Amino acid sequence: MRIFNSRENSLEYSIRLIDRVKVKGKAEIVTLFEVFDVDSPECVEEKKITKAIFK
Repeated sequence: MRIFNSRENSLEYSIRLIDRVKVKGKAEIVTLFEVFDVDSPECVEEKKITKAIFK
């Protein structure tokens, strides 16, 4: 599993915020991102267009 820091990797990968969750056993909130570089070009474009909806 690779950990992504949204500030460090936002230009290197196509990512979008999915959710912020409280994980059992952890005190702080964990932010989940979707990395969608391997999707079809059409899907990548649609996800980039709808990225603001997920925020």
